[in-house]
Amino acid sequence: MRLQKEKNKREALIEVFKLLNDNAHRNARRRVHRLRNASSIEQKREILYDMNACRKDDLDPKIEAIHTESKEIVKADFEQIGALVKQQLVPQDDFIEIYWHTIILSWNDLDGEIKKMKVANPSYMRNFGDLKIKADEYREKNHNNLKEDDLNKFDIS
Repeated sequence: MRLQKEKNKREALIEVFKLLNDNAHRNARRRVHRLRNASSIEQKREILYDMNACRKDDLDPKIEAIHTESKEIVKADFEQIGALVKQQLVPQDDFIEIYWHTIILSWNDLDGEIKKMKVANPSYMRNFGDLKIKADEYREKNHNNLKEDDLNKFDIS
């Protein structure tokens, strides 16, 4: 019984990795990260065009939709994975070891938006927030010389 449970956790972890490595989901994280400081449509247009999000002449009406969809994908991914970790269906330590920096960067990129939503719904993104706490603990334990500002040197994946 115990061996089957461990096997099921490993299989769930593999499925989580497949989801996060799916090109659409990776690109969503990259877009959210690259667009985090873009304050104008012109800046967003240049970033998205550089990322080949779509043709330049086709981009303007889609800029905000692309950005919003990307943020929702990232939030949903980490909220769902956080729930799986909380229910012990995915091994927390194995997941955090591989994705700690991506969790922290993604949370930081979305923090302002999440805080606004938490005013009306305090449980909003609770599982994602729990993952962020675990990722911070991992960073402090294993990379304590690495400051949060230094994380931007990592490629978001």
